[in-house]
Amino acid sequence: MVEKTDIYDLLYYKIIREQVVARLNRAIVPIYDQSNQELIGTGVLLQYNENYFIITANHVLNDNDDKICLYFSNINKYGDLYGRKLEHEFDFGQMDIIDICIVKFDDALYYPYLFSNFNFIDLSYIQVNHNLVFEDNYTVIGFPYEKMNESFTYTSRPLANINYEDLGYNNRFHIVLEYDKNDITLLTKLSENQYEVTPVPGINLHCMSGSGVWYIPYQYSSNKENIVFYLIGILTEYQGDKKAIGITRIDFITELLRDCFNLNFPKTRMYDQDIYPTI
Repeated sequence: MVEKTDIYDLLYYKIIREQVVARLNRAIVPIYDQSNQELIGTGVLLQYNENYFIITANHVLNDNDDKICLYFSNINKYGDLYGRKLEHEFDFGQMDIIDICIVKFDDALYYPYLFSNFNFIDLSYIQVNHNLVFEDNYTVIGFPYEKMNESFTYTSRPLANINYEDLGYNNRFHIVLEYDKNDITLLTKLSENQYEVTPVPGINLHCMSGSGVWYIPYQYSSNKENIVFYLIGILTEYQGDKKAIGITRIDFITELLRDCFNLNFPKTRMYDQDIYPTI
């Protein structure tokens, strides 16, 4: 049991996080296998002017032969995902550690179904060239298989003092958060001035690939519409033995979109260093 003065910041962040999740309702979506409607991954919906995209991990599509679909709740049906698929060809001479794919919705006849069922975030929710703040919290929102179509939210901090190469990553392209499924806690209010932090079972992150990773800076706001938060990456991998979540920076996505569609996205450090991916 802990006193309110000890837990206040954690409690306040929990409230802020819940408001962020509510703001992102229907912009983070479960992705299903077309043949059997089984959950296979997560995606983030993005719009730029009249362009509409879903961002996910590349292996979500490739492992299922691109035959995927979304669930349209207003008509209680699964709809096939149509559009142009963008993949990077960024060759490190090793395994695919970027693992990013984008689908652009090309068929305007598809739009009414998308707009009536889902929300799209715009560039104001994205932060490129993000500098990690090791004392702040980062939140992952997605759809794990064992939750069966119910979203899961997890908050952690970046792993510090690690060698990214030991995990198969590069600190210019990736962010690594800690996730120890055997060390998850739940904050519970017992009374006005007392709270309890209780250990709870963690979950398997299968199908969380493609989840959005959000930076929610330390802030105080009484109006949920004024809360500031940013998409800074896409979850692509969980290494259970290393207790590490692998995240590809959002910069790769914006460079792909800018390069392919001549969109006026802000250039990133990857562009300046001539290390951005091509397709």
